Amino acid sequence: MGTARLSARAVGHRFGAAGDDGLEVVRDIDISVAAGQFVALVGPSGCGKSTLLRILGGLIRPSQGQVDDSEGPVDGPSPKRAMVFQQPALLPWLTVAQNIA
Repeated sequence: MGTARLSARAVGHRFGAAGDDGLEVVRDIDISVAAGQFVALVGPSGCGKSTLLRILGGLIRPSQGQVDDSEGPVDGPSPKRAMVFQQPALLPWLTVAQNIA
């Protein structure tokens, strides 16, 4: 379906303190999304869907693996990517005006 606009290779994520084994919520995910492609993540509550979306959007960094967009590594939020949250959310790195825009 064309070149990948967003891809993840061997992405995993753990929540927990440094040095702690923590809780593994995402493990060894590979995905490639082409321009115009529609993708749905389906699974039970607590299986890591929102965590994976936050990683793909650059809102959190994966514990392992790599996420790239069409311009290179995803290492933080970007106006090129958007996410609609299930509940209202404020982004702490934005100003009040930017959060309501």
